[in-house]
Amino acid sequence: MDNFVDQQRLDEYQKRVADWIAKQGIFFQLRHAGTMGGGSVIKQLGVLFLRVLVVLLLCLGLAFFALNHYFGGDDYRGEVTAALGEVLGASSIEAKKFERARGVSTFQDLVIDGGEESFFFQAEINRLAAASSFLTGITSKWAPEQVRIKAASFELKAGGDQEEMQNSFASIIASMSEGNLESIEIDELSCEWGYSKITYGKLEKAKFRASRDQGVWEISLEGGRFSQNWLKNLDIKEAKLLCDSDGIKVEKLLLSKNGGEMELAGSIMGPAARPKFNLKGLFQSLPILSLVRLPGVDVREFMSGSISGDMKISGSTDYRIVIEADVELRGNDVVTLREKWDLLRAISVLDVDRTYRRVDFEEGRFSFKTGGGEMEVNGIDLKSGSLAALKGEFKTYLPSQKEAAEALEIVLTEGIGSGSFKSDSTDTSAAKDLEDERMSLKTAAGLLREEENYLNFDNSGLDGVSEAQREVMTPQQIDDMRMRDEMKVYRVRGDLSLGVAAIAFAEYDNLTKLFPVDAQGWRWVPFKTKNTFSRVSAGAAKAVLEEARRKKEYMEE
Repeated sequence: MDNFVDQQRLDEYQKRVADWIAKQGIFFQLRHAGTMGGGSVIKQLGVLFLRVLVVLLLCLGLAFFALNHYFGGDDYRGEVTAALGEVLGASSIEAKKFERARGVSTFQDLVIDGGEESFFFQAEINRLAAASSFLTGITSKWAPEQVRIKAASFELKAGGDQEEMQNSFASIIASMSEGNLESIEIDELSCEWGYSKITYGKLEKAKFRASRDQGVWEISLEGGRFSQNWLKNLDIKEAKLLCDSDGIKVEKLLLSKNGGEMELAGSIMGPAARPKFNLKGLFQSLPILSLVRLPGVDVREFMSGSISGDMKISGSTDYRIVIEADVELRGNDVVTLREKWDLLRAISVLDVDRTYRRVDFEEGRFSFKTGGGEMEVNGIDLKSGSLAALKGEFKTYLPSQKEAAEALEIVLTEGIGSGSFKSDSTDTSAAKDLEDERMSLKTAAGLLREEENYLNFDNSGLDGVSEAQREVMTPQQIDDMRMRDEMKVYRVRGDLSLGVAAIAFAEYDNLTKLFPVDAQGWRWVPFKTKNTFSRVSAGAAKAVLEEARRKKEYMEE
């Protein structure tokens, strides 16, 4: 019993000594262990290592949970978002949501305003994802090698002043080449560019792939739609581009529309302040309606068909884009004119053996050139078997204030300079402002917009005003809207001749004398025109019918 008590006291004593030694610090413990022998030192070091390990694991755990909490917070999202904005040269950037999961950082619904060094005015990005390390944004900047984007839309700085263009063109390459970036994938890419309707272009929902090889970006596009100037809503079948700091080389651009195709190649080069288009290629069975779209006119009621030929696209986005083509009808190509043309309707009345309700020209050629909001068609030489032929040239253009006033029978006033009359569209001092206004794209917070429904002018015209609103409008306000609408209606000026068969006017001797037969057996009915598209041949039709009516009246007498 005494031995048990002595042992218990000894254990308590040793425990108190051990607790006291443990409180004396590391060096005292090691020195004490040295006096006790080597085994005690090893034991003490083992205990010390375990304690340090536990402390380290505890610190790492706390740091891990603290960092995860920080990664999910607004401060970290703001830092990483700001870093992305710095790469893009943005003046402001906002992300609706940011998350990190399994080594991937993802931004949702990014709204970006471009800065002085950016290549865009505004951008919206839906779901941008890229790999990131655990300490990205803590010890290093976010510099991914691959970026994947679900959908993105950019309003590009293309067609601006010299300083804007110089910054934007070079900054596209600088932004894409930032850090370790080697590839970009965008499932749906949309872009808009141009400061006016004559330079406006857009890319809609195209699949974009880009990879960098020795400083040169190899870019491919597939799907979506492309529009530029008179070319509207062409489907993108395939596009292959090479892009570097000098410009863009277009290796292949294959577009299609309703069974027709267009293939172009060339370059978009400097000087950087004014990137110039130089594209050439062929088009086959391209629908006419993809080239001719006039506000306020359903062109399909007057003409349709498809054409083939050679095409060239040149010019600059800061001035004008010019499209030139030499057309030759091939294969199943046809240019169809319908009875909506007054002259065709008139001749259908006079020629009892043939109908001109629909005339299909299946043979011939012509050339056209578009630019500055105008289209010139020259060297027209078309034939529809033995039924009809067409030759001549014409030009479409937007009317001046004076021409619009004459059409509306509005008397223009003459104000003095830029005074109070300048805002009055029926005053001569407003002429230039009206012409500039109709060609400018409407802007709102930097967003370029184009009228999508080409059959309507816009909501500012009389078409957008209710009857109740008209009743309270002054005559001057109504004339103002009428003037603005009329100045958006294209005019056609030209010298054309419609050929008909020699026997077309067999019942009218006076018409056969007025329109003699040529060596090829055609009677040519000439008509010079300076009118709206729908009334191109109205004057000639009226003259022919009046001449035929005179013969009828003479015979009745």
